[in-house]
Amino acid sequence: DVSVVDDASTVKKMPHTAGKIQAAHVEAREVPPVVSELLEANKDKLKKITLDVEYCYLRRSDAEPIVFSSVTHLDVRRSAGLEFISARRWKFPAVTTLRLGRIGNRDAASLVRLLRESPKIEWLEADRITFDRTQLTNFRDALARCPNLT
Repeated sequence: DVSVVDDASTVKKMPHTAGKIQAAHVEAREVPPVVSELLEANKDKLKKITLDVEYCYLRRSDAEPIVFSSVTHLDVRRSAGLEFISARRWKFPAVTTLRLGRIGNRDAASLVRLLRESPKIEWLEADRITFDRTQLTNFRDALARCPNLT
């Protein structure tokens, strides 16, 4: 397991052996590139990811999506984490538990995309979700595509 709290220098010293990390907790001002690379190198082994990120300065990538095939628990504590997931084009088809912080209109498109690409979600919890009427409709439509959500 790996935990990053605003110190990418620790991660740089770690061997980047793919397939060894099962849980990751990233609490930082922004996600350092070395941390993104480490998570992506373990995309098939990771089971749980927590992102507590204050800022995301990335632009959406035109690269192929990166599929985290085994992540079942995803905890995104701030809206910058949702922005980061969208910008990196990460997908989580096996997620069953999604925990969110405060979500508002500017996060709606990222959340809707995440929900549409994660049909196995059984549990969705958020501190607060505040959407206008249009965003709420899109959110409800995305939730309707999650048949296991109770």
